[in-house]
Amino acid sequence: MSYHELSIEDRVTIQIGQLQGLSQRAIARMLGRSPSTISRELRHNTNVKGKGNSSAVGTLVERSTGYLMLI
Repeated sequence: MSYHELSIEDRVTIQIGQLQGLSQRAIARMLGRSPSTISRELRHNTNVKGKGNSSAVGTLVERSTGYLMLI
């Protein structure tokens, strides 16, 4: 079994899917990923109050492009 890191596009799709009220399983199907991958990503990038951590996405965009892009 090999590990493939989520791309910026995957992370944005997860965030948008969550905002649209899609289930983790539905998002996983859209991306062709395991539901546990989506669950881990949401848990990793969610603060204590259950809100998304947009700074985590902003930081990832900054690292890959050299510019800070707030989503």
